[in-house]
Amino acid sequence: MPLAPRIGRLLAALGTIAILGLTLYPNPRQAAASANTALTCLACGAQGGADITHNILLFLPLGVGLGLARWPWRRAVAASALLSFSVEGLQYFVVAGRDASLGDLLSNTTGGALGAALGPWLGGVLCPTRGAARRLLAGGVAAWLGLLALSGWLQQPGAGDGSLTSTWARHSPRPNAFLGSVHFAGVDGVAMPPEGTPPESLALRSRFEQGEIGLAVQVVSGRPTAFGWIYMLLADESPQLGFNQQGRRALLVVPVRGLRYKLRPPTLSLPGAFPRRPSVPVALEGGRQGNRIWLASSYAGRRRATELVLSPSHGWAMLDPFGFTLGPGVRLVTAGLIALVILPLGYWGAAVGRPAQALPALGLALVGGLGVVPALGGYPPGHSSEWLAGGLAAAAGWVLYRFAAYLESQCGSPSASVSSSS
Repeated sequence: MPLAPRIGRLLAALGTIAILGLTLYPNPRQAAASANTALTCLACGAQGGADITHNILLFLPLGVGLGLARWPWRRAVAASALLSFSVEGLQYFVVAGRDASLGDLLSNTTGGALGAALGPWLGGVLCPTRGAARRLLAGGVAAWLGLLALSGWLQQPGAGDGSLTSTWARHSPRPNAFLGSVHFAGVDGVAMPPEGTPPESLALRSRFEQGEIGLAVQVVSGRPTAFGWIYMLLADESPQLGFNQQGRRALLVVPVRGLRYKLRPPTLSLPGAFPRRPSVPVALEGGRQGNRIWLASSYAGRRRATELVLSPSHGWAMLDPFGFTLGPGVRLVTAGLIALVILPLGYWGAAVGRPAQALPALGLALVGGLGVVPALGGYPPGHSSEWLAGGLAAAAGWVLYRFAAYLESQCGSPSASVSSSS
């Protein structure tokens, strides 16, 4: 593949630029938390599991590029480790509000190593023989169904380990607090203290495990800010249930099983939940009932409310590094991610060259992933937008393979000419 080294060098360069851009911008709001991060920690903070996944994925394109550029695997791993070490050093000594840790160094290097191992195989993925296409399609369908099953399991009711602590904004030294004032916080009718162990902690944890929990908070609004936490019920410093403010939005954090593995909690967003001006009484309510999460805000004689039924397809929210919430755009984001996963399955299905074999596998991916897996986990079927995105992506991947004649001239795939002429 003559173009492979050039494509690899370009991908490695773009990957390096992305790494530097995403890791070296300052975040002064997190300066206090960063100062408390131990250099030797492996899964740092309440969301350390999600951060490990981010680091691996961030360095994966760099490793793939180096592999395509025909770098020896050990050399590519050493380059990834050196880049990661340099980034961690700058984060520790120069860049404000960024964590530097041994865990970051190891997970970054792991991402580069995996990418470097996968890079030389990329040609076979893009231009597979019929036998390879069958294996890729079968493996892709199995991976898709397995990821959805894992996602559904992680979103089941649960909570993180450790003793529970109740805390109100402005009653705690924790940074980024709500600028208004909190006057009451209660869980299922039981008043929560401004700081300290909540009453009936064992009963609260039991309700977390049952997925039946409600939170009510009464506040007086402050100036809208980019982010401010209002109330948190913590388990060993990991938020389990609580309200945050983001501009005029209210954010509800609900407990899930994935918190035990330091993933991000699902966060429901309600636009317009806070007034534009300060000093206005606001009542917030929200919680989880089974797989349904809901959030409501009342002020100035008006009530606003939203709800969402969790789905295995929403598992991306537990890993999301960009702060997206389960709000008005959740359907679009979820559909787009499903399309990204299903498109290569359609591509490999066309590469099989036998629709009688490929189409049932694609049908299994859609029906199994959006119907059977949710039902087995007690969830409703996928939303219509998810089915539409999956079907269109499978068709797009199938059509895309019809351009394999071009790829044939680059990598000599015997299946390209057969499929393009059938």
